[in-house]
Amino acid sequence: MAVKPKIETHTSPLDVVKLGVAVVLLVFGVGTFYYYGTHPLVYGGEVHEISTTIRLVVMLAAIALAIVAARFSGPGASAWRYLMSSRGELQRVVWPSRQQTIQTTIAVIVMVILLGVFMWVVDLIVKWGLGGITGT
Repeated sequence: MAVKPKIETHTSPLDVVKLGVAVVLLVFGVGTFYYYGTHPLVYGGEVHEISTTIRLVVMLAAIALAIVAARFSGPGASAWRYLMSSRGELQRVVWPSRQQTIQTTIAVIVMVILLGVFMWVVDLIVKWGLGGITGT
């Protein structure tokens, strides 16, 4: 019987606060983008339309701040380490050559066509058999 190692995660109250701030910033950024797209800003008794560019910049800035806030929390730091190690693994992947990719693609297309024809033939046989049984 194999013993599974225990993975202990310690989340401090400060980490929870940081993640909460990140969520609030994310909701704020996306919410303001869509809210001010349908509701004009009333300032000084005048109605002002907010351009999509300004709304997009505010949303992207809020998302960037949310990512920074999440990055400095314990789970965020762990996720960042995982992404960096994944990036390192991706650099060690041996990618197929152009010729191998073309050959594999052709093999997949041929197999799909052959399987389609096979299923069509089976369908015709089943239709013929059921037609003989039911008399239609």
